[in-house]
Amino acid sequence: MECFQAVNALIEIGEWVVTERRLGFPSTYRETFELLYQHALIDRETLESAKRLIFLRNLIAREYYRITERELLEMVELIEKMEKFVKTVKAMRK
Repeated sequence: MECFQAVNALIEIGEWVVTERRLGFPSTYRETFELLYQHALIDRETLESAKRLIFLRNLIAREYYRITERELLEMVELIEKMEKFVKTVKAMRK
């Protein structure tokens, strides 16, 4: 559940940036990060990490019994990669 909550927090941060910058109206969590990428606010690696995290988050939400230990470890690694995204957003607020 901690991985699930961490991804939800990343999604909320992404949605906040999209709203603040008036980048559009994403209909999915994935689209939120695609908009950030299209406006050069994140790089390709961050986009791919976010998309994978969203997939794994959805797996936990809908089919938690199917997620493997390997996938949970992958989530932890991807969450660590998203630290760059969080630092970027913090810098934008200053």
